[in-house]
Amino acid sequence: MLRDAERRTRASGCRHLVLLVTNTNRRARTFYARHGYRHVGDLPAFVRPRIGESLYVKSWPTH
Repeated sequence: MLRDAERRTRASGCRHLVLLVTNTNRRARTFYARHGYRHVGDLPAFVRPRIGESLYVKSWPTH
């Protein structure tokens, strides 16, 4: 599923794919880091009160 989302993102001409992961979801955070996503910041209570989110991004060079 992730590979398909990345393929579609690149095919549409986008250079970045951005996602949110709940701070307490360590498995997901590790998964995305292993697949080349960089942790670029945290958003406290962005989606739900008292629960923070981590912002991840993966970028591709222009062709």
